[in-house]
Amino acid sequence: MSRGTKIVLIVLAVCASATVLMAGAGAVYVYQDGMIDIRVQEKSDDGANIHLFFPMTLARVALAFVPFEGCRDKCADAERYWPIVEAACNGIARSPDGVLVQVDREHEHVMIAKRGGHIEIDVDDVDAKVHVSIPVSGVQYVVRRMRPSSPGWGYRGTFTLSESDSPSPAKPTASAQATPARATPRA
Repeated sequence: MSRGTKIVLIVLAVCASATVLMAGAGAVYVYQDGMIDIRVQEKSDDGANIHLFFPMTLARVALAFVPFEGCRDKCADAERYWPIVEAACNGIARSPDGVLVQVDREHEHVMIAKRGGHIEIDVDDVDAKVHVSIPVSGVQYVVRRMRPSSPGWGYRGTFTLSESDSPSPAKPTASAQATPARATPRA
């Protein structure tokens, strides 16, 4: 075998090894991130039976493209509750498995429970049975992503075609300058 052939084979072996290692690392990441399981079964004779099963990683990627800036003005009153919501998510993550909420009525049954690192929501009523299972870490990520004061909130960057297209920075008012920034707890 010539020297050139050996070099080509070594380069191909290194590339194949790197590809296998990257695919393995990606599979481990997706496995550790968990899966979202959604099942809907209508109880009528011709009712639909839907089952969606997809990785939380896919939901994280999709959520990265959601523009939350439009919600800032509409959700200004809710901003003060985000630390409570985050604390509840962190508490659920640290809590043992068990039922969190259960409602039983004559023809309705709703149960929200934590099982094996997932929050499971089961609804059984006259029309349908619904089961949703989401990793607790995924719920925590969504809450952090939606919180307006979170470092990962909003767009990652902006594009402008020219200087005239870029928005002018807003100047703070006198009242905004006199008010100190409120500290938010992080868990």
